[in-house]
Amino acid sequence: MDPYAFCPCGSGKKVKFCCQPIMADMEKVEKFQENNQPRMALQLLEKLAKAHPQNPWVVTRQGINLINDGRAADAKTTLVAFLRNRPDHALANALYATAAASVDGLPAAKKAVHRAFKFSIAGEPHLCAILAGSMADHYFEQGSVMAARQYLAMALRLGVGEARQQALVELLELDSDPLIPYPLRSGQTIPSYAGTEANREAVAKAQRLSSVGCYEEAAQILTDATAGDPGSADLWHLIAILRAWDGHDAASAEAFRKAAELYGDESFAAECATIAELLSRFQSDRSSAVRQSLYRVESVGRLLSQLDGVPELDRVRTQAPQEGVAAAYMVLDRPMPGATETAPGLDDIPRIVGRIYIYDKLDLGTDDDAPEFPGAVVSGIEGDNLGRAKQLFEKAADGLASSIAPPSETPDVDVVARVPLDDAALFVDLRWPPTLAARSSRELQKQYLHRLIFEQWMDAPRASLQGKTPRQAAGVSELRVPLAAAVFYLDAMCDLRGVVLPFDQVRSELGLGPMPTLELKDTAQLNSLSALQLQRIDLKPLTNEQLDLIMQRFVTLRHSRLSIKVLDEALQGRSGYYAEPRDRSTAVARLSDILRVAGDLPGSLHWNRVGFDESQSGPNAVVDGVQWKIREVIIRGNDREDPELNRLLLELWNHYGPKLPRLRELLESMVAEAGMDAPWKTAIVTAGSIGSGEGLWSPEAAATANTGSKLWIPE
Repeated sequence: MDPYAFCPCGSGKKVKFCCQPIMADMEKVEKFQENNQPRMALQLLEKLAKAHPQNPWVVTRQGINLINDGRAADAKTTLVAFLRNRPDHALANALYATAAASVDGLPAAKKAVHRAFKFSIAGEPHLCAILAGSMADHYFEQGSVMAARQYLAMALRLGVGEARQQALVELLELDSDPLIPYPLRSGQTIPSYAGTEANREAVAKAQRLSSVGCYEEAAQILTDATAGDPGSADLWHLIAILRAWDGHDAASAEAFRKAAELYGDESFAAECATIAELLSRFQSDRSSAVRQSLYRVESVGRLLSQLDGVPELDRVRTQAPQEGVAAAYMVLDRPMPGATETAPGLDDIPRIVGRIYIYDKLDLGTDDDAPEFPGAVVSGIEGDNLGRAKQLFEKAADGLASSIAPPSETPDVDVVARVPLDDAALFVDLRWPPTLAARSSRELQKQYLHRLIFEQWMDAPRASLQGKTPRQAAGVSELRVPLAAAVFYLDAMCDLRGVVLPFDQVRSELGLGPMPTLELKDTAQLNSLSALQLQRIDLKPLTNEQLDLIMQRFVTLRHSRLSIKVLDEALQGRSGYYAEPRDRSTAVARLSDILRVAGDLPGSLHWNRVGFDESQSGPNAVVDGVQWKIREVIIRGNDREDPELNRLLLELWNHYGPKLPRLRELLESMVAEAGMDAPWKTAIVTAGSIGSGEGLWSPEAAATANTGSKLWIPE
């Protein structure tokens, strides 16, 4: 070690003038570590610690080695004794927080972690990044999405190398997770609040704490500051965000509601009210529990035979069953309608009221040594649904299954999920008969969506509307903000279900009208706007660069309605937006896929045809054309009665198959997997059955075609 290098103890002095007396021993410690002799290193460090109990170099190196040796509790003891005299030491605080998180877990170690953030971010950013990642994991498991996202952003900002890359991957995964309401997984606009003469110093302190991830302390300081400025919407909005970042969703929701009441701007108020509703939707007084009951099974085979005979129990057929699960059943509120000449009506379609899982070996997860046994799990929303599911199961089991107590006496240990009380209708799943034709199914799904939104949701009382229904709240001036928030909330819930809400139509029927346009000041502003604010921007006057940024945000969010809006503007609203044909082709394919998943098959087919037509003027017309044709097969594939499906398959087989031999293998596997009859085995080949091609096949044509890009098959 260079004696004129800065001393590792952190004093800021050169080694020669600081820890020179122990340098030789510390170099031995390093060699022990390099030679994979951690115990020898620890023995020497313990000896040095007795002689130099307050030397930062010795103590922190000892802490690192103890943590690496799996002795985090000993590391805590060593470090806490040192920190009593050196409470601001950066590395010691970071190591103590790391040891505390390992021994005590979170949230017990939260105070130590926040202390490390205060004293260690400048000197030990990489360790603080790891701690921030641990906080993110904790809050994600807790269900506090905004807190998890903020600490992932902190880990990304402080991390280096692989740790930084991991934080980036996790942040992108969270932002694109379709199971999280989209307003919670996008950034929030931070209100600007400078404070009053009386509380300006407190506000500055809160800002400093917030900048290093100590959101709880910052929120408490600002909450105290409201005594001097109780009517500031920006102050309450800022408190709400800090509470959310700290994982206190209930307190955050209350602060968001307070901000919504104080904002004069209806749009800002509605956004705050929306976030408040999303954060509080699973609170015990606002939701029903989905509970599960456990059973010990005498004979799995005999039980399955008896369950299969119950009309209200529909067995789930899957090619890849979950490991350990012998069978799964949907519990229906009525028997599944059989095949008839007349298609069933919407009221004939069963609703799923519960689920049953039968296990060959049920593991309660309480102890590694706990015995596994044949068992069953019955789940449903507490009340009538769960009661019906259990009644049907127990009656069908006829003594083959006996109820067992939950594996723990912890309250609500049997709760596996919660369903918001005001939104019970949105979480009802229909079980479509397997014999129902695809066209009939699509028509019934459209009817169901219309009934769900414009009848059930419109006429269901909501706590946020003072017990009124959305239809009753329309036109009530004091309920205009919570009503606008209710529509945003509905949009988020529909997006969770893969449904594209007719957003403008719903607002129109409730008398809310179009959303007010948000004026964009500059391009940089786009990165700080929330997902709800981005929706208010008029796309027409934007530059291509600005539209790019919005498209990236919407596509990352994977919100169908918003993605359709921005892709439509890029593809139809302006010419020359895509400089490269391949980029435009990718956008067309993406829009077609989004529309297909959203159930808009005509729209999906339209854009697929646009993609095919445009591909025919490119250098790889044959290969690209096949890709678009296969996409069309996928779009039409759910409807076996579609007259175009067989014609399309024959065209691919007869016209393109000889040019691309691998294509026929693909087509064989596609029809086999779908359980279809291969049309080329029975069809009479005519000019009409092979479509309008580019002439007869020849070896020269095949050779030319095969010089293009490889055949890519869409998933």
